[in-house]
Amino acid sequence: MNGSLWIQLGSLASIAMLVALSYALGFRGRRALPDDAELIALSERYGGARDIALDANRASAIAMLNDGRLLVCKAVGSATVSRVFSTDEIVSAADFRPKRAQARGVSLQFKDAGFPSLKLEMAGEVWPLWLERMEQEVRTK
Repeated sequence: MNGSLWIQLGSLASIAMLVALSYALGFRGRRALPDDAELIALSERYGGARDIALDANRASAIAMLNDGRLLVCKAVGSATVSRVFSTDEIVSAADFRPKRAQARGVSLQFKDAGFPSLKLEMAGEVWPLWLERMEQEVRTK
């Protein structure tokens, strides 16, 4: 065998080892947020939430807090990451039409460059009124 074949086999073995390691560390499958009750409990440290809008894929959620701020939660790895934003910190809120029929979506972009934009997709019949009002308020800024 020549040297380049050994290099290729070594590279292939290294890649296989990295894939196995990431699988062993839990980077597999779809990440999902906990149920509504746990998200409501999470909102208590920020003063409590009136209502939670959970993404259809359970990858993200937003909640209107009792003081009018917005709690944003995302599933990242095995953890739930949350941030609180005032409506002044929301740069844009735009509707989009998801691929699934009878669904509705909103895309939110925040002033915080370290927190990427969020796309939330829900069934049209469960669309909360506070989300509709928040979208209108952000658009009229």
